[in-house]
Amino acid sequence: MSPEFKAYSKQTKANAVALADALMKNGYKLVTDGTENHLVLWDLRPCGLTGSKMETICDMLHITLNKNAVFGDASALAPGGCVYFFCILPNQIPPTACPYNKTDLFVDTITGAASARPR
Repeated sequence: MSPEFKAYSKQTKANAVALADALMKNGYKLVTDGTENHLVLWDLRPCGLTGSKMETICDMLHITLNKNAVFGDASALAPGGCVYFFCILPNQIPPTACPYNKTDLFVDTITGAASARPR
């Protein structure tokens, strides 16, 4: 492996860990209580949302994530989680260049979605 790829891989993992830690600090549940790679698997059921709804909302915000089943889901058609994959784009934009970080965006998105859903 080239030194550049090693540095890229290390930064990718650090970005995923930072997002996972920030989400947990804000009281959100991650399936594995953190991450050890480039994936963050978020259990949305405590928020009253499905992964399908979060995927649709994030698509509207040009954030790509995937709905994902989590342990205890009643149906794979309405998965209770979503997974965010870290790749090259988040690594190319230094955190200081973004006035609004991804964690804030996710927290605001889920807060708005949870409050807008029918009761």
